[in-house]
Amino acid sequence: MQADELAGEVFRIAFERRDRYDDAYQDARPWLFGIATRLWWRAVRQAERSRRAYERAAVSANLVEHALDEVDDRVDAAVSRARLGDAIERLAPGDRDALLLFAWEAMTYADIARALEIPIGTVRSRIHRARARMRELLCMSGQLPCDQTTRR
Repeated sequence: MQADELAGEVFRIAFERRDRYDDAYQDARPWLFGIATRLWWRAVRQAERSRRAYERAAVSANLVEHALDEVDDRVDAAVSRARLGDAIERLAPGDRDALLLFAWEAMTYADIARALEIPIGTVRSRIHRARARMRELLCMSGQLPCDQTTRR
């Protein structure tokens, strides 16, 4: 509260409560200072409440913004997952098996060859073909940037 506002408010309140002033006291300054002190503390408490409310609002806004960002991320991830799943489904079965064993199971080429009972050279060819096809499919779906070498 500004000093001039405080002074004006003190005299307004004093005028409204003039019938409560004890005439036994010749000096009204202590009474006026009492009013001013209570007004000042009320203004300080109100400012503190406002500050805390703004902080809560800012925290709430940040929480809402963070929650919305998380929702956006989850939606983006769901869309990406769906597009990735669609692309994987469109691979040839042998290429898909080799790629998934390599990427998700972290198997070596030798282990994949043993698991699928195919030569290691075939594993290399299938993974290479699957990666190229995935790049192409993800490029067409907008998941990856396209360049001239990606397109067929």
